[in-house]
Amino acid sequence: MRARVTGGGRGIGAGIARALAGDGWDVVVGARSGGQVQAVASEIGSEWVQADVSDRGSVEQMAAQAGEVDLLVANAGVSEGHAQRPSWEIDVNEWWRVYEVNVLGVHLCCRAVGHVQLTQDV
Repeated sequence: MRARVTGGGRGIGAGIARALAGDGWDVVVGARSGGQVQAVASEIGSEWVQADVSDRGSVEQMAAQAGEVDLLVANAGVSEGHAQRPSWEIDVNEWWRVYEVNVLGVHLCCRAVGHVQLTQDV
């Protein structure tokens, strides 16, 4: 079984990648942080890819590199310290970046994985 974990360079994503690898999954770890994601992949004996989930081209390239997967863990996300401030105090550009990563990123990853699955099943 093959899994792809976004945001796998640290925190929850790295923990998920480690747990899946420990359970025998073939894991592809992805994140913007190349050094961190490479370290996690090396630790668990898996592949890694540097990708920005808010960028359609980057996500499509990541999906093509990983190939068919059985499980997508769309874990990449940012908060940029917004939880400590009321939303009306957050600059619109900061808020938009959070939306791009946390919402658009999940959509792009699901879309790209679905596209790879469909083209390989044909």
